[in-house]
Amino acid sequence: MLSSHWRRRLLRALFALYLIGLGFALGVIVERWRFDSARKEVLDRYNEVVRQVRSHQMKIELEGEHK
Repeated sequence: MLSSHWRRRLLRALFALYLIGLGFALGVIVERWRFDSARKEVLDRYNEVVRQVRSHQMKIELEGEHK
């Protein structure tokens, strides 16, 4: 059986691995959150430009029908 000294070392090692894994997981989550936020801003700008272009195209088509 393991002595109390080795048992404490094993628990400390497991706890250290747990903290490393938790830190990694939190880092992934935070980075994903930041990426999604930046992506949303880019997509919002893109959608606005697309809306403006389509609006302009419709305006041109309507002017062409009235001539």
